[in-house]
Amino acid sequence: DMGNCNCSNVNFEHTYFDGVKFTNANCTNANFNNCRFKKCDLTNMNCTGAILDNAMIYGKEKEPEMQYPEADQ
Repeated sequence: DMGNCNCSNVNFEHTYFDGVKFTNANCTNANFNNCRFKKCDLTNMNCTGAILDNAMIYGKEKEPEMQYPEADQ
């Protein structure tokens, strides 16, 4: 649980977060490059100036299957 934490300027690069609560966390200027957020609570998370390059957020529900239309032969 990282709720209400001051994570400003912290380097979380390449971190996998599974079910982590970030409610009201201060993550200003934090580095979340290549991070994965799976089933995390990001309510009121302050990400001002944060680096979110290649970050992925997965929802609380099962992700829908990707639909690939058949290519014309």
